[in-house]
Parts: sequence; structure tokens; C-alpha cells
Amino acid sequence: MDYKNIITTKLDKHRGNPCIRCIWIIGIVIIFFTMACGETRVLQETKAVVASLPPLPSPKLEETDLPPTTLEPEEMETIVPSPTGESVETTSTSKANIDSVEGMHAMVKEQLTQSNGGYFILQFNDFPPDQDTQSKLKASNVILFDHIPESAYYAYLPPESLSTLEELLQIGVLRQVDPIPNSDKLEAGLLEKMQADPQQDIAVIVQFFEEPSATDQKNLEALLELSAYSFGPVNFAEGTVAAKDIEKILSLSFVKWVEEQLVNQLFEE
Repeated sequence: MDYKNIITTKLDKHRGNPCIRCIWIIGIVIIFFTMACGETRVLQETKAVVASLPPLPSPKLEETDLPPTTLEPEEMETIVPSPTGESVETTSTSKANIDSVEGMHAMVKEQLTQSNGGYFILQFNDFPPDQDTQSKLKASNVILFDHIPESAYYAYLPPESLSTLEELLQIGVLRQVDPIPNSDKLEAGLLEKMQADPQQDIAVIVQFFEEPSATDQKNLEALLELSAYSFGPVNFAEGTVAAKDIEKILSLSFVKWVEEQLVNQLFEE
């Protein structure tokens, strides 16, 4: 509806009567005021209604159940020096291709693969070893010496015995193959004397598992001022050595025992 034209027509109609014209103007003002108030009230009521409405739920992302991811261990690359030290090669050390036998000391395997063998400790699960086990050891040129505590023997192990030893470890006949600790080769009283004065010379008896080879004798004589050898049922050497070098003698694989030679023994014929 065109309110502007209606109001203009009414006012022009009563242009000659000021009183009626004034009444119309007052009425028009009242009407517009009422309309304005009404719009304000409606707006406020609208806001109140909107405020009272519950909040719209926000969109929820549904989680997708993903299967757990299993990471496979990566293979590590290890640089392995060659025995000669001239070159290196990269080999994989993944679990599938580690070449080791539980129960064999790393030093034993190293000596059996890189030297002429040596003297070690064989510890058995069943003691004494049965005839079949003894036959396998003999066929591999293994020599058993003294029986020692905890179901074990001192033994000479040549390089060709490695596969037999690994087999006996795998089937549970052998428990351990270990080096002989130097402390097991040394007289307790001699250790105290070595520690008291490392520079002193001490007369000693050096006992062997077997008659040492010419090379072994040469290695011993580089440390020991030799007096005499004795080969037979018991193999040993007599001589004088600096206390600080006794540990080096103990490190020789063919040496079984070192003890001090007492004064009364020096004069025995």
C-alpha cells in the first residue's frame, strides 16, 4: 500500500481547515511511532526465540577402524673386514642369516677358523659323554685331557672339529665350548708375588698339555729364560721369567699350568 500518496491526499483535502489538518498530522505521527515500536518488539521477540533454540549438532567425523600396522625390522648392513685386512664387504645381518651357534665362545670359533686350533674347555650336558659322542670327537681329531668340575674336560680342538662341535651343541650333547681362563692356569701364591713386584725375576715351572711344537717352544723361549725341558708322561719346562711377562705365558694356548719353582726343587736331581 502506498501510504505516502494517501497521507498527501488527506492533507491536501483539508488544506483549508488547519485544525483538521493538525489532527491528521498528529494521527500520522502516532501511527508511524506505533509501527516502529511494533517492529522493534518483533525483532526482540525473534532474537529471544532464536536464542532459546537448541544448538544445531556439529557434523561428527566417524573414525574408521584401521588395522594395526606392523613394521618389519629392516635388515642392517654391516661392514665385515676380511681376515687379511685388505678389503671389506657388506653383508646382511638380518635374523635369517646370522651364522652363529649358541654355546660356542666367539674366540673359540675364531681360532678354529683362522689358526691351527688350540686347547679349550668342553662342557657336556650328559657326563661322561657316551660312546657315540666319544667316537664323533675322535673322528674329528679332538683329544680329551683332564676332567675338570661341572661336567667338563680340557680338550685339544683342531680346525676340522668345528662342524662336529656345532652339531653336538645343536643336539644338546655339548653345553659350552669356551677358552681356558688364564686365572685357571696360575698358582694362587704366584699371582700375589707377581702383583707385589712386577719387575722381579721368578723361577717357574711351565706345564704343557702335550709336547709343544718347535714354533710353540720358540714363542715360549721369547718370554722364559729356559733352564730345561722335560717331555714324557708330564710335559713341562723350567726357567726364569720377569713377573710382568707371566701373563703372556698364560696366554699361550698350549700352556696348561704355571707355578713357582721353590728353592728346594731347584736342587733336586
